[in-house]
Amino acid sequence: MKRRYQAVIILVVLFASLVLVFRGSVPQNNATQIEGTSHLQSIDGTTLGPEIWSDNLTAQSRWQVYPDKGTSSYITYGSNSLNLTAYFPAVPYPQAVSIYRRSINVSLNDEPISITIVNATRGIHYGERFSGLEPGNVTFNAWYESDSFQHRLGQGTNENLTTNLALNSYLANGQLPSTDSNITSIKLYIEATPGQSGWFSLILSHIAVLATQREPYVNGVAYNGLIVRLNSAFDASSPTDESLFQIYAGYRIGGTTNLQYRLFFLKGLHVEAEGYVYHLKSISDYEEANLLPQNVHDFPSVYSHSNESYISVVALQGSINYFQLDTLTFQFLPQTVSVSGYVDPNFAQFLYSYYIVFLFVLPIVMTLLFTGAFRNETASDQETTSNP
Repeated sequence: MKRRYQAVIILVVLFASLVLVFRGSVPQNNATQIEGTSHLQSIDGTTLGPEIWSDNLTAQSRWQVYPDKGTSSYITYGSNSLNLTAYFPAVPYPQAVSIYRRSINVSLNDEPISITIVNATRGIHYGERFSGLEPGNVTFNAWYESDSFQHRLGQGTNENLTTNLALNSYLANGQLPSTDSNITSIKLYIEATPGQSGWFSLILSHIAVLATQREPYVNGVAYNGLIVRLNSAFDASSPTDESLFQIYAGYRIGGTTNLQYRLFFLKGLHVEAEGYVYHLKSISDYEEANLLPQNVHDFPSVYSHSNESYISVVALQGSINYFQLDTLTFQFLPQTVSVSGYVDPNFAQFLYSYYIVFLFVLPIVMTLLFTGAFRNETASDQETTSNP
C-alpha cells in the first residue's frame, strides 16, 4: 500500500512541475485596453443641406451628345426630363454614346452630394462621371473605374444615383482636391457590349447637387451619418509600440425601419478598423459591434478632414434618429495580428513538443508507474498470504 501512495505522489509532483515549467515557457503578451467613452468629446450629425445646383432639363440646359463612330443618337426633352436615344450596330467591340453638361460650378468645400434619377433600357449598360478643376486650372476626376456608378446594367426603371463628390475625388486620386476646387462638368453614357445591337435609351428625370450639413447631434433629428469624436487625450494614451487588435462598441440606435448601417474607426482620413453591416432590430434598440483592422475594405461617406480620432456611423440605407453610446473599448496588442494566421516556427515547435509530452509520454509513464506499483503491491500481498 505504501508503494502505491508513493507512485501517486510522484505523479502529482510530476504534473505540478510540468505545469509550472510550461506555463513559464509560453510567451506572455500584455494587452492594453482603453475605455473610449471616457475620452468622448462630441457627436456631430450629417444631413443633406440646401440645394446648391440643379438642372431643369430643358432645351436650354446645354447638354451635348458625343456618339462613337458608327452609332446614331439624339436628345429630346419633355416634362422636365432628358431622353438620350441611341442605336448600336452589331460590332465585335464595345461602343458608347455620351452626353455632357459643362460650365457648372459646384464647390467641393461644401462636401456636395449629387442626386441623379435615371432610367436606362433593360440590358444596356450606363454610368455617370463628374470632373473638375483645382486652383491653377488643374483637372481632376471625381469618379474611378470600379465605383458603383460605372458600367451599371440598366433595369428599365428609375434608379437613384447618390454620389459624395468630395469622397469620390479622394478615392479616385488618393487625396482630397485642394481647397476651392470645383466640379465643372457631368457626363452620362450608355454603352453596348461587343455584338449587342439595337435602339436603347437613357432618361434623365432629375439631377441636383446638395451641400452636406453638419450640426451637433440631437435626438429625434434624421441623420445620414454620425461622427463620434474622441479628444486629444485618447491619442496621447494610445500605445505607440502596440497595434490595434479590435474595438468593441455597445450602443442604442434608432431610425427608419429600413435602416442599415456600418461603423468605422478613423484617424483623420485613414481608416483604422471597420465593422459589419447591421440592420435595425425590431425587438430591441441595443446593439453590440466589433470593429477589426483586418476588416477594412471601404471608406465611409461620413468623415472628418481634421487629424483626429473618431467613430463614423454611416447609414447605408435609411436614416438614424437616435444614438446613445454605452461602451467603447479599444484593445491593443504588442505585435501586429496577421490576417493570414502566421505562427512563429519556434513557438509552433514548442507547442508540438508540449502536446507530445502530455498526449503520449505522460500517459505511458503513468501507466508504467501504476502498473509497477500495483504489481509489486500484489506480489507483496500474495507473499504475505502464503507465509502467515
